[in-house]
Amino acid sequence: MSPMPVIESSESTSRTLLERVRRHEPEAWRRFATLYGPIVYRWIGLSRLSHEDALDLTQEVFLSASQHLHSFQREATGQSLRNWLWTVTRHKVLNHLRAKRGADAIGGSAMHEQLQQLPEREESDPSLVAAVSCELSQRAVRLMQNDFEPSTWQAFWETTVGERPAAEVGRELGLSTAAVYKAKSRVLQRLRQELAGLTE
Repeated sequence: MSPMPVIESSESTSRTLLERVRRHEPEAWRRFATLYGPIVYRWIGLSRLSHEDALDLTQEVFLSASQHLHSFQREATGQSLRNWLWTVTRHKVLNHLRAKRGADAIGGSAMHEQLQQLPEREESDPSLVAAVSCELSQRAVRLMQNDFEPSTWQAFWETTVGERPAAEVGRELGLSTAAVYKAKSRVLQRLRQELAGLTE
């Protein structure tokens, strides 16, 4: 399935979502949490923590991100935002295990085994990377659907996801073939713009 959607222009959407998150815009943070919340929760779950602990730690990860995201510089660190968020998550899990089991147990086999389930870098598990990339793309698409006119979205969806000919989709929607291509292009362009730096 090809990657997907986005938003008809306005001043608030002319910047990337990452830029708006750094400026602490409430709607941008809502989108960011919707995009990454379930993934952070699942990352935490790899360490076999309880549902309640995973929920609490997910909130702690986003609190920490809100406090430190302004200092994240991809060019300087050489890592993606996703890997940075993975590192924040891993540290929160480690701190939680330290507090739960006590400092003397930090080297214990049970804790070591739990941490092994959450490797130091996400890239250590290629299957996890692929699954998360797919999930992020799909969630981003659903998240942005309401930002478009129904006909624009439908033209994009049918030609990109459904892989149907533009002329056929245009006939169904009462649009010219050129209008279908324009709608598809608008959605894909806005998706790339808004999500720049967030999903790599």
